[in-house]
Amino acid sequence: MGGLSTRKRITVVTLILTVAFVALQGADFRQILNFNYNFDPIKPLILAMLVYIGTYWIVFFKIKGERYLTVLFFPALAVFAFSLFAEILLVSILPGIGQLSLLVISGLTFLVFTYICLLTVNILNADYLSNIPLGQAARASLFVLTLFVAYIIFFLLFSNDIFIVLRLSLIFLIGLGLVYISLWTIALPKQQRLTVSLLIGLLLTWIGFVLSIWPVEPPYLALGLTMILYICLGIALEIRDIINNWIWIEYSILFFLIILLFLLSAEWGINGNII
Repeated sequence: MGGLSTRKRITVVTLILTVAFVALQGADFRQILNFNYNFDPIKPLILAMLVYIGTYWIVFFKIKGERYLTVLFFPALAVFAFSLFAEILLVSILPGIGQLSLLVISGLTFLVFTYICLLTVNILNADYLSNIPLGQAARASLFVLTLFVAYIIFFLLFSNDIFIVLRLSLIFLIGLGLVYISLWTIALPKQQRLTVSLLIGLLLTWIGFVLSIWPVEPPYLALGLTMILYICLGIALEIRDIINNWIWIEYSILFFLIILLFLLSAEWGINGNII
């Protein structure tokens, strides 16, 4: 298989991961390891390790330095988050369909999502080595994938009874990692990337602490924190340019809507919601 092209390697890895994803749906490691969570973290970890190794093979093992974190880690994290999404949300959204139909739907969705992730990081890796026209499209794809992955992880952290120190630590690490990976795509100096990522990670952690004691349902908490990440990441990605007034207006309106969402959806004891 050493003579396969990059596109064929992506297809092979995607198919292997999809088969593994479907096969693992029949297992429940929570019973074996006595985990008291709404989700099984072992199956996503297995898939994440497989996609990390698979991505390394896709790029012909030509990875050095921080690309072990950016190019290889991002699809692993994305697959980890998506497999949890399929296990928790898809079942709750589509409870009436049969098990086989659910496996087919989740398997096909997983296949498409994984293929997009692998294709995106492969283009970004190629763009890093030599600027290519598809680089801008891959950066846009990474931006959308980053927000999607962030929402799923934030939702899981808020919807499970996790010790608050652990929850905030994970929010910090996820925020720092996702921002750093995104900033890597625009070739900022490493020290500047790390500084901005740390600041945004700390901001998300502080907001996550406030939201942890705010009486709002987990989907809204996760959405609000993801929108904060969207604003911060959007500003950070424009850090080399002058941000025009319309962008600031957009972010200001979005921030106002986030505050309004939290106020209107909060459960205020016996008084209930404001609306």
